[in-house]
Amino acid sequence: AFMIFFGFAAKAGMFPLHGWLPKAHPAAPAPASAALSGILIKAGVYGVIVVTLKILSGSHTWAVVMLTLGVLTMFVGAVFALMSINLKETLAYSSMSQIGFIIIGVAMTGILGDHGAIPAYGTVLHMINHTLIKLVLFTSAGIVYQNTHSLNLNEIQGFGKGKKLLTVCFGTAALGIMGVPFFNGYISKTLLHESIVHYGSAFAIKAVEYIFLFSGGLTLAYMTKLFVAI
Repeated sequence: AFMIFFGFAAKAGMFPLHGWLPKAHPAAPAPASAALSGILIKAGVYGVIVVTLKILSGSHTWAVVMLTLGVLTMFVGAVFALMSINLKETLAYSSMSQIGFIIIGVAMTGILGDHGAIPAYGTVLHMINHTLIKLVLFTSAGIVYQNTHSLNLNEIQGFGKGKKLLTVCFGTAALGIMGVPFFNGYISKTLLHESIVHYGSAFAIKAVEYIFLFSGGLTLAYMTKLFVAI
């Protein structure tokens, strides 16, 4: 089970097996990046789901390990995304962070057992939402690169000014991944958050909730950074 998980975790870009993800995205064409982030890394998540909820179903210890790795993936990805000045690298780290959100949902489904409907719904819905959002974001990044031949935020600054369609598309996807109310990411992230709150008020689970909320704030910060730069 561990060996299967190891392979799928690398595919999903989970911490600490995420090193290939920020290198692959800037080097790949925009359609390839969109497919890689939106679809292919979900195959890795699917493998994690199978190991956690099928092969090792009922193992509370394994679910806690998954929760820990999910929190680390979510937080580390968000911090690196905030620090990056490369457009596609930022989006790559964003994908890593959002995978962390999803893994937390998988872990909470395992921890809650028969009462895990809320995180299960949140996990599946956030996988779908992330796919739709990242297809738009990476396609928008491809448009920027094709016109400016640069991914450096300092060099592409202001490219989208006056380009209403690009502004609306990128802005809508950014609001979705931020989890802003009335956009698709809000519903799935709320379900994932509720699954953490539903478990109880122990110190460890409260820490997970605070990191979850703080990572959501970092998502708001780095997506605002990208939107303002473009």
